[in-house]
Amino acid sequence: RMMLFGITVNVTYFQSLGVSMWGVLVLKSVHSIGTMVLEIPSGVASDSLGRKPVLLISQVASAIYWAALGSTNQVPMLAAAQMFLAVGDSFFSGTDKAVLYESMTELGLGAEALKGESFATFASQISES
Repeated sequence: RMMLFGITVNVTYFQSLGVSMWGVLVLKSVHSIGTMVLEIPSGVASDSLGRKPVLLISQVASAIYWAALGSTNQVPMLAAAQMFLAVGDSFFSGTDKAVLYESMTELGLGAEALKGESFATFASQISES
């Protein structure tokens, strides 16, 4: 979930491709800024298009990211890949929780879903420290 092992692997991978540390920081910034900019529009899409289509968009964008990541060593292409990752992350973020909450509420377990999700978020944030 939130554990940041992937960032370490990305930095090492990008450097193995010959990307300077400055380039790595730019690539990670592209991902972070893209995710931030897309958070609200992805939530609107989730509410208007439905949860399943938005989760599908998320997974397709993530698959494109992984395919692009493995097929180039050019910084502009890696930056484009980071944008696909941002789409995947932002479209998944929140929609997964909405699906969980709505499903559990239909079963009469909405409060338990909130408690479980709250604890999972707490544990993942602690693991980052």
